[in-house]
Amino acid sequence: MGKAFENRCIQGPELGFGDDTTKILNTKGTMDDVTQEMKKLLDFIDGKEPVDGTF
Repeated sequence: MGKAFENRCIQGPELGFGDDTTKILNTKGTMDDVTQEMKKLLDFIDGKEPVDGTF
């Protein structure tokens, strides 16, 4: 399952940009075309525990 993101103000997270854009981050890719570091980050976002204590 992917994750959906919206643009938000860092200083006021309740303030969305109102630009109606949504970004989808798919953590279930199968093409093996990303770095090992990116794989660790995607696994972490997907809820998996880091294998070596880092992501």
